[in-house]
Amino acid sequence: MPYSSSMLRTASRLNGRVSGTRPRSSEDASSASVFAHLLLIRLIGMSVHATFRAINMV
Repeated sequence: MPYSSSMLRTASRLNGRVSGTRPRSSEDASSASVFAHLLLIRLIGMSVHATFRAINMV
C-alpha cells in the first residue's frame, strides 16, 4: 500500500467529521470560516490586481 499511516489517519478523521460520528465542535466551524475568509481575500486580491493591470494598460 502506498499510503502512509498519517494519510490514513487524516482520512479516517475526515470521514468521522463528514459522517457526523464526532459532534460538530467550534474548532470545525472556525476552521471553515477561516477557509472562507482566505478564499474571499484571494478573490478580492485577484480583482484588485486585474483592476491595476487594466489601469496600467491605459
